[in-house]
Amino acid sequence: MTLPMDAGTCRMCHEAAFSTWETSKHAEQKIECFDCHQAHTQGVRTGSAETLCAACHTDEQTKLAHSVHGISGVDCGSCHMAKGMTDTSIASGVAISASTHSFTVPADVCNRCHSSATHPAGNALIKAPQTDVTGVMEAQPSTARVKELESEVTDLEARVNSVRNLAVLSMGLALGVGAFFGLLAGVVGMSLWHARSRREAK
Repeated sequence: MTLPMDAGTCRMCHEAAFSTWETSKHAEQKIECFDCHQAHTQGVRTGSAETLCAACHTDEQTKLAHSVHGISGVDCGSCHMAKGMTDTSIASGVAISASTHSFTVPADVCNRCHSSATHPAGNALIKAPQTDVTGVMEAQPSTARVKELESEVTDLEARVNSVRNLAVLSMGLALGVGAFFGLLAGVVGMSLWHARSRREAK
């Protein structure tokens, strides 16, 4: 028994996810469910969301890995696939919490982790998030750890700059010494040639 390998097969049970995927850039590029998901386990094909996204979005993944978000354990799905809808299976009627597949960042996604920074107390009434972001928050290390990692990155950058400057200085010194000995050899050579010429002339 074979099934067609297109997104329509998944639609029977994942209507909400399918509807958001239909409007996405992935759908425009003909990237369908089976391109990312395994049919039986429903897991991603590469083992992790990070490696899956990086297969096509290498530059963005690199930027994330070196940012405070990346160091804190926030991955692509934390913002681009935030759970914010309920998917109901047409076949079984079972309601499940589903991630959006439009891959656009919801307007409230920053507020889910940074409510005190985006809306200081007393300035706005903040509606409680509709989804559980405990997993994202638990993945974030302490502020002290983030500062420690940032300090390590700064130290490494300083070391790289120091090595680069030393390499430039060494190269300049080598060129200067080489030029000096080349000039000295030229002067000695010319002196010997003139002395020989005078002897032959006598």
